[in-house]
Amino acid sequence: MNVMVVGALREFQHLLLELSRKGHHIVVVDNNVERIKALEERLDIPCYNVDLLDYEALNSIGFHRADVLIAAHPEDSINLVVSVYAKTEGIPRVYAVVSEESIAKALVGLNIARGIVLRGASVVATLRELIYGVRILNVGGSMSLVVADTRILDHLVGARVGELRGGNLEVLAVIDRDGKHITNVPDDYVISEGAKIIALVKSEKLEESLKLEF
Repeated sequence: MNVMVVGALREFQHLLLELSRKGHHIVVVDNNVERIKALEERLDIPCYNVDLLDYEALNSIGFHRADVLIAAHPEDSINLVVSVYAKTEGIPRVYAVVSEESIAKALVGLNIARGIVLRGASVVATLRELIYGVRILNVGGSMSLVVADTRILDHLVGARVGELRGGNLEVLAVIDRDGKHITNVPDDYVISEGAKIIALVKSEKLEESLKLEF
């Protein structure tokens, strides 16, 4: 997966490193040379200093080949513009991090971004959940508690719980589409449409265990 990140912000470095370690190709661009240099010193990820409003300059470093755009520049206006560029190029997954609610509403109203995060203390956690399509709660050490909603992760519909279970994942419960809680879920239980799966997962095996497509 080719991921273009607009905004070389330190707060995202752990998420970028996580995605890179999972084999995704990450490219970071910013119009601030100091932010670029600071990120390059911490991460072994391609970083470019470009004019973010220059459509041709962005495409010269592969913007148009991105599968995912994360628009997280400190200036909302830039995030709006690059999100429009991404829509023009047909980039399928656009996530925008903005400060102003009016910008967020514009992105929603124009159907430009797949997910929008308002800046705040939980911005990285929220962005990670949007990317993976699950609710994630780190419970300490290497484990995470996740809630996977089959309305989003529809590839899980029809799977048997035993197919998901393994050394990296334990299904704790299933909430069916009618809100019924099922604990001690047997291996032959079939996941139905609209169900939610509550599971304990090794954080580094999240994608693999839930067959997430990112």
